Amino acid sequence: MPDAAPEVPTSAPTPSDDHDATLHPAAGGDDSPAEGRGAPDPADAPPSVFDSLREDYQAAVETDGGERSIDWEVLPARFHGNLGVRITPVDDEQRRKRTREARKRGTRGREAMLNNQAQLIADATATMLIRPKGGGEWVPMHEDPDTPVELRDAPIRFDANLCTILGIDYPGSSFGVVRLVFRGNPAALEDFAGWTDLWLKEELDTGTDEDDEEGGGRPT
Repeated sequence: MPDAAPEVPTSAPTPSDDHDATLHPAAGGDDSPAEGRGAPDPADAPPSVFDSLREDYQAAVETDGGERSIDWEVLPARFHGNLGVRITPVDDEQRRKRTREARKRGTRGREAMLNNQAQLIADATATMLIRPKGGGEWVPMHEDPDTPVELRDAPIRFDANLCTILGIDYPGSSFGVVRLVFRGNPAALEDFAGWTDLWLKEELDTGTDEDDEEGGGRPT
């Protein structure tokens, strides 16, 4: 009697799990274009030096309600990088007046010129800045937790409150406070006033001063 015919399977064999995984990798695996090595997440990449430059610039030059400002250190060698100012634009006619008076007074005596340059710095200062203990970004002096409570109601500028902080007698004027802060270093005051005037002029974008065209120059 001949052998019985072999049974014919009624359905195709099911591939093993290993075989199926080889032919059809699971979604989201190492070879997945969405999540695998072929498409790294940009968010995982470390910031480039250009990212850092942009962040540093934005930290230094801020926009507040459309008003531009810039933060500068004040006498870093004297105050060890812990004192700064936030400069904001002033009325351009006021700036021109201060600059003209400083140059004219310069012909009548250096002290008069320094007083007027100091007044320009005081006019443009929106607030004094301080670095918190342990370092970090600038904060307005009146917002620092170590500032006496009675001095926290309003921004501290070149005023009597700054004199209280520094332990000096108030001379009766804002330009006098600037002179005391820069005491013993008039060249640094002149440089600071020159940079302040230059930044204000560029920020206000009013073109060339008449005094510049006449050869008056700009303090450096």
